[in-house]
Formats: sequence, structure tokens, C-alpha cells
Amino acid sequence: MDIHPGVAALVIGVFLLLIGAKFHLTGQESENVLGTYYLTDDGAGSLYIQLDEVVLRVAPTATELDLDGTDLNPRSQFAFFSNGDVLARQGDWDTDLSHYMGMADVAPNDDVTAQTRIDEFVGERAASRSAHGNNIVRCTIADLQCRSFHPTEHNYSANYNVRINSKDDSVFITEGMAHKISHYTAEGELISAYGVDLRFPKRVEIHPDGSLYFANTNKHRIERMGTKPETIAGNNYQTFGTALAPLLVNSDVSLNSSYTWPLAAQYFARQWWVINMDDNMRYGRLFHFADNGTFLGEWSLPENTEPTDLLIFNDELLISDAYSGLIHRISDDGKALEALDFFAVTQRVALMTKKRESFQFLNNVMSWIIAFVILTLMVFLLRGFIQKDTKPIDSGQTRPTFSTLNSKETKMLVSNIEILPNKRVVKHLGLVQGSTVRAKHAGKDIMASFKNLFGGELNAYTELLQESREEAISRMCEQASAIGANAVINVRFSTSAIAAGASEILAYGTGVFVEDT
Repeated sequence: MDIHPGVAALVIGVFLLLIGAKFHLTGQESENVLGTYYLTDDGAGSLYIQLDEVVLRVAPTATELDLDGTDLNPRSQFAFFSNGDVLARQGDWDTDLSHYMGMADVAPNDDVTAQTRIDEFVGERAASRSAHGNNIVRCTIADLQCRSFHPTEHNYSANYNVRINSKDDSVFITEGMAHKISHYTAEGELISAYGVDLRFPKRVEIHPDGSLYFANTNKHRIERMGTKPETIAGNNYQTFGTALAPLLVNSDVSLNSSYTWPLAAQYFARQWWVINMDDNMRYGRLFHFADNGTFLGEWSLPENTEPTDLLIFNDELLISDAYSGLIHRISDDGKALEALDFFAVTQRVALMTKKRESFQFLNNVMSWIIAFVILTLMVFLLRGFIQKDTKPIDSGQTRPTFSTLNSKETKMLVSNIEILPNKRVVKHLGLVQGSTVRAKHAGKDIMASFKNLFGGELNAYTELLQESREEAISRMCEQASAIGANAVINVRFSTSAIAAGASEILAYGTGVFVEDT
């Protein structure tokens, strides 16, 4: 079954076009997945929501912050100083929950080789961030006039978290990619840094007893740490001290063993509340533990809830829900309260969900179309091969021990033995040969590869070799005729692969002049 190269190219082009359309739809579907849903308070009674590219102040009144012209990245976490200034990150190196653990798959515990890859990755990102000016700035909330937080330039990835201590305005900054936490003064001077046995740590929180705690994601635990005094520029700070017994979040979660990667943690109402993510860091569950670390169970949230962040606000525990846009609430006596429903938030999430579901539907349709095209092509090829196998292959005239060939109107006797019946060799004229290198077009190769799935004779290649032998013999006879021979004896064939999809056929023998006996 021959297919014209143009037709084969058209089929391949259409198939690639379908694949490209599917990739495009997949990208559009991903863009409409909610990436960030942070909850932040300013310490003065206002609640802020960071919803992808939008920052909303929703309590006591609903207001959207206008970030145009500021170069602030709304997907990176905001934090507030006691005077209302906001600490934020500039730059456009975005992230979302599905990429939050960017290098988790190459960061096994204490794996030196993996750590080398991580260091290289971090170095590449640092260079990229430097080019985009991804530093942290301190801005006035009224007019968003910003200045650099650090005295010297310090670039951050979007995979960072920040917490400001309301007592002294000191700042805890967690750098997930660098696996460390740094403590700074309100002016950006380094107080101390901690990075012992950390893997993608999350936001630092302050326990009611003054100690510190944070999620250590790839270690599957909540780290707890005492504090020690440190004096910087005449001011006293409580910074990283002695490590305390950690809270293990994967030892007793037997009913949901895949949800063992802590994303956020809060100590509330004398219990530990932890959002644990699944192995893909895509979906989460809310678990709670007793003060001593005893596992109490999974907290019941509405169906399809995707918890992404925790915040203690007005003596309530708030849980952001990336699925519905609602903010679920738990009272300080452990009771579920009515969820907060901010129209601007739920409307945006609903719109994104609708668009995502539309692209998901189109993506599924495209998958079925591609599957149908592949199936149709395979049936077509299989049918052609079956029909081809029922037809005899014209392999040319069956040759006796010797035969007479016509080459450019010259008769030439060809034999694979040393003698010719009824003929006498009068003169030996030497070695003669003829060769050809042949290859079928791409369409033939593609169909032959499909034939490998079903077995049977590859007729296209059988014809290829038959044509090659005919051409090689014809060229050998032409060479024999050129040296005055009228016969070729001791004829042999040789074949070899020259390149992928191409082979050489060589015909050779002894050119002689014969007469009748």
C-alpha cells in the first residue's frame, strides 16, 4: 500500500496540530486553577485576602488594593507592620500550590547528589530573580510608595513566607528554596538565621508562650523552637534558640496516609491545626492534634473543600478554601461556625472554576478526537496490509542457473556458477560489479512500523530489495559490456546497511567472453 509523501506529510501535520491544540487547552485549564489564597491581618482589625493577582481588604470593609505601577507580586505573601506599612515582594517569578514544592522530587533526605542539583537550581533562580529585581520592599498602604527593606540588595524567589512579630516589628522570612529561615529587624538588619535539617520550611508562627513554630514540609513535621535574646543596634529581640520536640504530622494519619506534607500550621484553642497536602501538593486536608501532639483526627470540612491557608483572627481560626472561595471558621471552643462569604472572592473563584471546567471539557473532547484519529489510522493501515498480503508480489522472472539479460540493447549471459552449458570461455576480462543504495519514503517507514505491531511480511521492504537487486544486476551488466564481455559468471550478491532506513545491494562476478562449443 503506497502513500504519497504529500499525503503522509498532511496526516502528520494534522496530527501535530491536534497535539498542539491539546497542549494549548491544557495550558488554559492550568491558568484557571487558583494558585494562591493567603489570609493576612494587619494587627489593626483588617483582614486581607491574596487571591492570585488580586489583593482584597475584606474586613471591616471590602476594598481591592490597586497594585498597578508598583511591581508588587500579589502571589507572594504580604505582611503588615504595626504602623500599617506592608512588606511585599517585587518581581514576576510567580508560583502556585502545584509548584510550591518545586524541587521536592530531587530533595530526598540527606542526599548529597540531590542537594547539588538543588543548589544549581537555586543558583539559576537567583540569577533570574536578580535580572527581574525580585527583592522585598516596605510600602505605605495608603499610597503604596515603596522602599527596599534590606540595606543591601537581596533577591527572593516567590517560594517564600513572611511573619512580622507584632511586639517588636521584627520580621521572620522563610526561603523555601534555600531551606532556611532568617530573622530581621524592622529596618532589614539580620538578627540571626536558622537552617538545620530544614526542607522547604513554611511561615514562622509565634506560640502564646513566646516560642516559635513552623511547618518543615519535606520532614513531615512542625518544628518548635525556644527563643534566646539578641541585641541589635541597642534593641533587644527574641530569636532562634534551642530546638524543642517537633510535632510529627505523618505518624498517626493512618486513614489518609497520602496527606503527610504540612503546608500551614496554627496553635489555636490549645490544639495544633495543620493543613497536610497530598503527594502532589495539590489537594489538602485539615487535621488537628492535642497540645502534647496526640493525633485527634481529620476536621470535617464541606465536601470538595481545598484548604490552603490558616489564620487566627478575632479569636477564630480561619481556613481559606480554594475550591469555593469561602473562608471556613472554627471558634475557640472547637465549634464550626458559618463560613465567611465575600462576594468579590467567591465570584472570582466561581468564574475561574467555570472557565477551568470549560477548558477541561474541550481538552477531553480533543483527547477523544486524537484517540479516534489514531484508531482510524491504525484500522486503515491494517486493512491495507491485509489487502496487500492477498496479492502476489511481482518478484520478477524466475531465473534458471543462467539467464540472458538485456541492458541497453546488449544481451548478457549471467550465471552463478563457473560454466555456461554449451558455451566455452574464450577470455577472462576481470571483476565486474554494480551497486545501488535504496530507501523507501517516510510513509513506507511509518506503515512498516505499524506492521510490526501485527506481524507478517513487510511487503514494502520486500519490493525495495527486489528493485535493488534488479538495478544492481543491470549496472553490473553495463560494466561488463563496457569491457567487451558477453557473459558474467560466478555472480554473487552482498547487502549492507548504509544509514537508518537505507541499504546497499552489491552484485558482482567475473566478466568473460564466451563462444558456442
